[in-house]
Amino acid sequence: MEERAEKIRRQADIEEYKLRKVIATDPHPVYTDMDDFCDVCCLRMNRIYIRIVDDFKDMDDNGIRACLDCIEKYDLKVLSNQKAIEYEAMTEAKIRIKKGTQIKF
Repeated sequence: MEERAEKIRRQADIEEYKLRKVIATDPHPVYTDMDDFCDVCCLRMNRIYIRIVDDFKDMDDNGIRACLDCIEKYDLKVLSNQKAIEYEAMTEAKIRIKKGTQIKF
């Protein structure tokens, strides 16, 4: 679990750097928008409550978005593939930017 958290942290550093670069040249609120939707229950919510899980309907090999409630309700497996890591890293990067914290390169 710590290895996954470390991967997310490292990827978040990269995503935050990219986002800050884009925002510096073309500021727009969409870059830090935290809304997303659950592919299971189709509710729109803050992306901190969403994870990439194994697709039980076999529609997407890389996984689908599911909220924490659906993960618990349907006993879904949270993935650790590249898509899942990037999704959580982007969430962390957006939170850092919104809070005003900066990474040191």
